[in-house]
Amino acid sequence: LTAAALLLAIPVSFVAGAPAAGQYPAPDKPVAAVAAWRASVFSNIPDIPVNSSPLTATDWTPDVATCRNGGDWGLSFDDGPSPSTPALLDELKKRNVKATFFVVGSRVLEHPEILKRTFNEGHQIALHTWSHAALTTRTNDQVLAEILFNAQIIKEVIGVTPRFVRPPYGDIDERVRTVLRNMGLTIAMWSFDTNDGSGATDVVQKMTQRASTGPRNGPITLEHDLYAAAVAQAPGAMDAIIANNFKITTIAQCLGQPAYDESLFTRVASGVIPVQSASVTVPAS
Repeated sequence: LTAAALLLAIPVSFVAGAPAAGQYPAPDKPVAAVAAWRASVFSNIPDIPVNSSPLTATDWTPDVATCRNGGDWGLSFDDGPSPSTPALLDELKKRNVKATFFVVGSRVLEHPEILKRTFNEGHQIALHTWSHAALTTRTNDQVLAEILFNAQIIKEVIGVTPRFVRPPYGDIDERVRTVLRNMGLTIAMWSFDTNDGSGATDVVQKMTQRASTGPRNGPITLEHDLYAAAVAQAPGAMDAIIANNFKITTIAQCLGQPAYDESLFTRVASGVIPVQSASVTVPAS
């Protein structure tokens, strides 16, 4: 049975369900390799050693970091879903604004109902690994597993497979980039970091300055929805962007590209998908 046929055979109650924890890796722990997930992905991979720690300097030139149109603003949030995410969703809804959420697989396992609400309200869901791993510190097999467990749990909860990925910490080299591209993924970084993930409390001021005096070059900005203190600063930041006549969009929209790709597992799986869990339907948001 091919991976594509297996996905087609999954009932709706599976792909829109609550995943069973025992069928996935432990939360926030390094993911083991899965041999069936390596058939076509490891061609032409540069022979670059695995790092012992994340890179301190990275080249994002080949990756996405800005929107196509200067007046667009790609709004993105990393590291959820979390108990803080619903408050952010409320604020986005008040402003009729859509954003991109780069979600961590193990946190989807903890909060599937929040992911479902995020998706149902029209936001873009994208990949951010299973365990928030620094990918240059992982082997090729581990990179693949980090991404596919992430993609698989998202597929199980909301029924779609993301096409965009953001490596945690922006940690990427040509080896990791080639693995991700061989999977057919679009790598989305950022052009402006609010540093809210590091505890910054001046996000509104930073975003106001960026929106009012910075270049109109289609910025893609990085914020986080993991902690309440970061989420509390997002409304003022959005208001500053809107007040300066930027159009807030998802990253897929500002690039004019599809957000999802259901052929991911067809490309990478040489056997069956190893996770099959009996699921309970997530309550509608």
